[in-house]
Amino acid sequence: MKKIENDLFANIKPIIKTQEKRKQIIDNAWKKKIRKRDKYRCQCCGKKIRKKLEVHHIMPFAKYEDLAKNSGNAICLCHKCHKKYHDIYRERENSVTFAQYLRDYGRIVN
Repeated sequence: MKKIENDLFANIKPIIKTQEKRKQIIDNAWKKKIRKRDKYRCQCCGKKIRKKLEVHHIMPFAKYEDLAKNSGNAICLCHKCHKKYHDIYRERENSVTFAQYLRDYGRIVN
């Protein structure tokens, strides 16, 4: 039983470390700038959301920390579209799969 618990916690620790680092690097002012740029609209479904609009890193933060605050690597998504993308492309997240996701599930947003 102890070994199983240790294995579970071993998988969680890197995730927590990444989340803590993300909070240190990405501030709310930067997120607000991205939301304003995208006109407080989900760039996939087009839904306008003032609160709880999520900023998605096209190239994943965990693999590309140097792109963390690059506005060209960020896009606004509603929670539903953001979750759907990660559910479909888990472990294969990159600019190619994101473009495919927008082609398959998105609509043109101005």
